[in-house]
Amino acid sequence: MNSMNKYKLTIVLLPILSICKAQNTIDDIETYLFSEIFNSNKSINKFIELNHKNDTIRYWIFDDNNKLIKEVDYRNNSRSAYVGRQITNKSTTFKTEIIYNYNQDGHIQNYFEIKNVDGNILNTIHEFNYPSKDTILETFKIDDDRIEIDVEITKINTNSKPKKIIQSMKYYIGTSYVQTIQRTEFSYDQRNSLMSQNLYFSINSYSEYGRSVTVNEVLGANTNYMYDERGRLKNIHEVEYTEEGFPKLRKDVNFDYKGKTDRIKYLKIKYGENYKTNFVKYELKYNRNGDLRNLKINENRFNYLTRR
Repeated sequence: MNSMNKYKLTIVLLPILSICKAQNTIDDIETYLFSEIFNSNKSINKFIELNHKNDTIRYWIFDDNNKLIKEVDYRNNSRSAYVGRQITNKSTTFKTEIIYNYNQDGHIQNYFEIKNVDGNILNTIHEFNYPSKDTILETFKIDDDRIEIDVEITKINTNSKPKKIIQSMKYYIGTSYVQTIQRTEFSYDQRNSLMSQNLYFSINSYSEYGRSVTVNEVLGANTNYMYDERGRLKNIHEVEYTEEGFPKLRKDVNFDYKGKTDRIKYLKIKYGENYKTNFVKYELKYNRNGDLRNLKINENRFNYLTRR
């Protein structure tokens, strides 16, 4: 397996490394759209997503201190890993359940992830340690009949904002393994608004015969953030770099707000050529109290209930 094929395989697996507050059932766009719900100071017991048939697709449960303690995702999610153009692993997750536990300081101690993958139950325990006030260390292991991965994620904060995230993943192939190290650096302006982030990666492979191959760290992606005169996020522009070092569009996100408020009215995303759907439009509707009422993504509509 050459170094670029190892990189492609790793990119397919990296979404499991998401460390947003709702760990695995929301993407980066939803992280932003749901931020008021998950970071709200208001008392909230449950947040529910329903499809057009009013079937529950996902839900999140919070404790009396507004901490997320459980999330359930009933969507079918398929995942494939490729080497070159050949699929080496394909699976479908039919249900994901995540249960959170906190220590006495209110920080996450661990969470249990339970997945129904191709009819088999896969259990993963994510453990958290806090080596210093501004450092969070997350470790977990994925081990089933088809795949074995060790993951270590170190998040370093400054003033409660991410400064650096280092993700180390070992993907085992027999007694050999490929180790991918992904490093993300964040930069802010004088108002402490996120302005950009750079993603770097390097690859090491170790074989049972003692041979090793190292790919030096390279820039994999760059993301820039722009704000309007009111300080509202206006645009996110993300590019990824080819093997030759040329930038290619990954996604470009534009925000339209409702009048002078911070409520998002439309969100339009243009994706790069590697995505099947190149354009996605989000249309948001709110209740009178400001809670998200429904969300239309292209032709698909989702409704939301917030129980206090």
